[in-house]
Amino acid sequence: MSMAVTAVSPLARVLVVDDELGPRESLRMLLKPHYQIQTAENGRVALDQLRRFQPDIVIMDIKMPEMDGLELLRHVKRADPAIEVVMITAYASLETVKHALTHGAFEYLIKPFSRADLEDVVHRALLRRQTELGARGQVAKLVEEMRQLSANSGKLEEAARREAAEQSLRVTQLSIRHRAASDRARLRQGRDRPGAAPERRQGHADRHDVRDPGRRRPAGLPADRQPAVPAGHRSARA
Repeated sequence: MSMAVTAVSPLARVLVVDDELGPRESLRMLLKPHYQIQTAENGRVALDQLRRFQPDIVIMDIKMPEMDGLELLRHVKRADPAIEVVMITAYASLETVKHALTHGAFEYLIKPFSRADLEDVVHRALLRRQTELGARGQVAKLVEEMRQLSANSGKLEEAARREAAEQSLRVTQLSIRHRAASDRARLRQGRDRPGAAPERRQGHADRHDVRDPGRRRPAGLPADRQPAVPAGHRSARA
């Protein structure tokens, strides 16, 4: 037996703030079919609901005791600038409306208003919040990607420095080995050169014999090995 599964997207959350029970309940009943609704009878309760309920949209009356709508608007925007606020007033004071819009209100409705007007303004406010949250998510994603890129770049730079140091070490080692091999080759060539030093000593002795033909024969040298005296040369003792 197969069962069809239907994905249900969560409903947007709307907080209604009005000190009068009648208007507060009317708004709750109008919006209940399409949104999650919470209500608050004053600004203090609204701030508590703001933390617990975390609404997407706040609909509030401007004229309320203790904390009026303008002051509550400032608190809401400090808590989360992306929350859209719709102001409701029975007295369309241009100065009050301007002040509300300056402090971040999305729109205002003048009592009495139609159901269509309410649904339209709530729908537009929700679209702008979704756009704002989407842009904020993209910025956060971009920041995270840049952070990762910076971390990877640092790792790549460190790896490049390490590779350059290792390459320099390898070049130095090869240079030392090449120099040592050259020195060994020169030493071998010097040892393998045939009788260079003995030949020079023998030639030196021969030159002494030529310059001093009458040089006495060293003791123990046989007579037949005594150097010959050139003709016409007289010995110093003759």
